[in-house]
Amino acid sequence: MIRPTTVTYMGPLSGFDLGCGTTFSAKLTDNVTGLPMGGASILITIGSQSMTVVTDGTGMGTGTMVLTQPVPGYQPSYAVTASAQYAGQTGLYAASSSSNNFSISGDPSLLPGINASTLYTGSRFFWTTSSTSSTATLTLSATIRDVSPCGGNISKANVSFWISTDGNNFSPVPNAQNVPVGLVTPTDPSTGAASAISQYNLGKNPSAQLWVRVTVGGEYHYSADTYDVPVTIAIPGQLNTLLAGGSLNNDGASLAGSSGFNASGYLGALTSSTPSGALPADEADFGGQVTYNNKGTNPQGQLTLTIHSYNKPDGTSDGTEHSYFVKSNSISEMTLHNGDTVTFSSKTNVYEMTPDGKVGLDGGGVMQFTFTRPGGAYYVTTSTGTAAPLQLTCPSTSNGCASVVVFRSSGLGGGVWFSSAWGTAGGLDQTISKTLASGTTSIN
Repeated sequence: MIRPTTVTYMGPLSGFDLGCGTTFSAKLTDNVTGLPMGGASILITIGSQSMTVVTDGTGMGTGTMVLTQPVPGYQPSYAVTASAQYAGQTGLYAASSSSNNFSISGDPSLLPGINASTLYTGSRFFWTTSSTSSTATLTLSATIRDVSPCGGNISKANVSFWISTDGNNFSPVPNAQNVPVGLVTPTDPSTGAASAISQYNLGKNPSAQLWVRVTVGGEYHYSADTYDVPVTIAIPGQLNTLLAGGSLNNDGASLAGSSGFNASGYLGALTSSTPSGALPADEADFGGQVTYNNKGTNPQGQLTLTIHSYNKPDGTSDGTEHSYFVKSNSISEMTLHNGDTVTFSSKTNVYEMTPDGKVGLDGGGVMQFTFTRPGGAYYVTTSTGTAAPLQLTCPSTSNGCASVVVFRSSGLGGGVWFSSAWGTAGGLDQTISKTLASGTTSIN
């Protein structure tokens, strides 16, 4: 008599691609005696992958398998079948099988490249081909890094680029979807890069500020808005216009000195915890355009700022990277000084970017930007009213210089949300410009 058996898939019911692998198990039982069956081979299949395990004295067979099944599109997970099969033993035991639904997710263990705070690593500023053209060529790039403790292979990922005009509704960039990721260093499977070229037409607009989002698919997964960055596109040669797009580093340097000018404020100041304060690299991303009306009396447009910080809104550090978004909502002034430097100030809204969207933190505070052309003069306020302003020079070999300070509203008791480089210059504590880490500005 051939004895019936029962093989039961014991789980789990979900797992991630790559990473440290997933442990699977199944149990085999003799139906006549109800006792577990040891020493039997069971085939466990998860989607398109299989492995054989051998049962122990308790009838349990257990093994670990690294899943390598790309998730279609950019959905967080997809369903496959998990099954356990016992082939039986000729003349003694009958075959049996069982199955369950199993959810495979892309490996979420990824971050920006080393010393970067965004997945997007391309230019923040693009020109159209001429003053009569409305089309710009966008060279987009991203760098991503596997941070799994067991290590994976980032070349198993692909990336797609998306753009938005309002920071909320994103559209796929043509010719920039499912772009393969290649290794930056052939011997290092943890860090990879991808790039694509596409076109963008401004239509009748002289400029536009776009938001760029990078999503990651394949055997990895990332689709949130934490690393969105602003990008500016413009027609060259516009009059009475400020066009800005770039980033600043928290490197402790400014035009007034090589040390003592780290980022400061609730979102930038260092605390006793480590890591804390603004990120060392790419602490702040900015972008936008402001243009005077035809009468030259009213500046119109918007500048935005994204701050990358380990600090919570209360100024304390939790060691987790946070992203804060600041946008101008009522422009106070835009002034050109000596043909080299533009100052901009406005009221602001301040938000924290979370996986669930933007969370409002403040409204009605003030943001002040200063932009200086390469080789241009920049003046710092001195401690006495009778002393001449301190003149500093933006290096001619740089892409330009900038500073930003965001003040908290009176409703929150005042103070500073963020200063890109706070220190003593001209005898006063103040925000001082530094060279751009990336990007450029155009002052016309």
